[in-house]
Amino acid sequence: MASLNAEICKEGLLHARALKEMFSHRVPAETHRAKLSHIRRISKESLQEYVSRVRANACLDIRHTTTYEQLLVQHFLMGIQDKTLAYEVRIRHPRTLNEAMDLQINNHVIVKLLN
Repeated sequence: MASLNAEICKEGLLHARALKEMFSHRVPAETHRAKLSHIRRISKESLQEYVSRVRANACLDIRHTTTYEQLLVQHFLMGIQDKTLAYEVRIRHPRTLNEAMDLQINNHVIVKLLN
């Protein structure tokens, strides 16, 4: 009797997992890339807020991979309004979004000091 209950529970879990996979709302990676390509930094938005928005729109399926970080850095730089500053960050080849943000902040500070 106990083994029958265990089998029923196991089957129920398998069915529940299959139904969840079938009917859960999973957005394709292409949708995330399309959203990322249209993200731009809003003029009054802080750099940290902009980075948070970029991260929030990234595809969860590839999170914590180098591809994920490269994708975030690429779209982060595309959304920077000052293309000269974005170029200065890009030529330093940041590996992570945090590195790109730090470089952007440093470059911004230097430009302000020089002006």
